[in-house]
Parts: sequence; C-alpha cells; structure tokens
Amino acid sequence: MIVRRAWAISRRERTVTGMARLARALRLDGMLLSALIAVSLFGLFVLYSARGREHVALACNQLARIGIGFMLLVVLAQVPPTISCACSRRSPT
Repeated sequence: MIVRRAWAISRRERTVTGMARLARALRLDGMLLSALIAVSLFGLFVLYSARGREHVALACNQLARIGIGFMLLVVLAQVPPTISCACSRRSPT
C-alpha cells in the first residue's frame, strides 16, 4: 500500500524554478517577460552595431530607459484589476 505523506510536495510544485516563483509573486507572465527582454537586448545590439563603438553612451542611455520601463512594468503589474477598471472610462462587463 502506497501512503502519501501530508508534508510531501507534489512533483509540479518541485519543478517550478525560483524565477517562476518570483514572476508569479510579482504577477508577471514569464514568457511575455522573456520575449520583452529578448527584443530589448536585440534592439540594444542593433543600436550598438549601427552607431559604432564611439557612441556607447547612446546605448547606455537606451539601456537606462529600458530599465526604467521594466521597473514601471513591475510597479503597474501590482495594481489590482478592480482599480484599473475603476480608472478606465468603460465599465467592466
């Protein structure tokens, strides 16, 4: 007879990584966040390669703007949907 222990963690909960737990705690979609980071890094690479090495300051400024954008993304993700619906002009259906 197989006895399941009450304190045992299920396999699904064990396979979740720390980054996935952090994304869930911050109410962020992991795949969407990964895609945004990949596109941002690709854009920085294109900007750096197009402008040349003498314009590194431009790429650093763009990186700072991207960082501010991601910080705003995390902050706005914490706003409950009821508050965002109350601030919108349309009423929720």
